[in-house]
Amino acid sequence: MLRDLYTDSRGYQSLIIDTMDSLEALLIEHVCTHHGWKTIESPAYGKGFVIADAEWQRFIRGVTAIRDKHRMTIIMTCHAEIVNINDPRAPSYSSYQPKLHRRGRGLVMDACDAVLFISEDLRIVTDNNDRVRASAGSQRYLFCEGTPSFAAKNRFAMPPKVALPVDLPFGELAQYWA
Repeated sequence: MLRDLYTDSRGYQSLIIDTMDSLEALLIEHVCTHHGWKTIESPAYGKGFVIADAEWQRFIRGVTAIRDKHRMTIIMTCHAEIVNINDPRAPSYSSYQPKLHRRGRGLVMDACDAVLFISEDLRIVTDNNDRVRASAGSQRYLFCEGTPSFAAKNRFAMPPKVALPVDLPFGELAQYWA
């Protein structure tokens, strides 16, 4: 499909891949079928994911070529998962990361000009009994710079946090930013 789109953009201005975690499942299935493996874990020492890197790189080259040739906007959505981070400089902590295998996540995030995270702004509240809890309002934000609690970045000098319209349905976010 990417090859066909590269050859003829058909007038499209955007390519939206929804979702990258679903694409990863197809990519891994392709690698396993090609090598005759039951699962990506079949080869020893995590070699299956190392071999999958080549397919990720091929995909990234494809979307980059489409972007460059047709000046097309490429948008890739991904669900998030909570990942435990073991940083030798600090105690372990949890962070929201794109729901991809760590090797694929690294390749995809490195290739992206922007990785954005949508969430409510979280506040920590302590009551009179010294009970600590998290609190969030109904306002959602687009976070454009990462923190230890979530992955985000951008190469466009965007502000760290952008308020999204309160009445904007979640499915219309892509249209809002187009």
